[in-house]
Amino acid sequence: MTTQQPPPRYRCVISTPFSEDQEKLTPKIYSLVRKCHEHIQNEWKKKGKKRGVMKGIKDITKSLRICVEKKKKPQHLEGAVLVLGADTSPYDVVSHLPVLAEQADVTYVWVPSRKELGIAAGSRRPTSVVLVQSFEPYASSLSKVERVVKKLLAGDEEEQQ
Repeated sequence: MTTQQPPPRYRCVISTPFSEDQEKLTPKIYSLVRKCHEHIQNEWKKKGKKRGVMKGIKDITKSLRICVEKKKKPQHLEGAVLVLGADTSPYDVVSHLPVLAEQADVTYVWVPSRKELGIAAGSRRPTSVVLVQSFEPYASSLSKVERVVKKLLAGDEEEQQ
């Protein structure tokens, strides 16, 4: 008897660099988003500050556009990583974000499931995009993810040439 494999997940055509191309990167990204969100929730209750993880296309587009227009990277985007869901449909709603991220010099990566991304970001609904900002407790983990994503992106560029 042969076992049937589940059908492949939908993946939009522009989803490069893809986290599943690098071994164990996807769980690390989900874990990082989850830990940052939990830390922010605890700090927000204590100090009244809310920063570290941005969710939603509208807020992230606004933040990246301000960065591009001013031609100066704000402090909250230093070392940030933009995480996009590759199963977003129609992908036109997020197709402008990789271009804005490159113009703003922000690292971005695609993960396979926006449902799992939403759960990691503390939402009950699927989330198409999350911006993880660098802050002290998770700066080293975020920089490691950023380095791996840049290597992944460099490998994709070499394959195209």
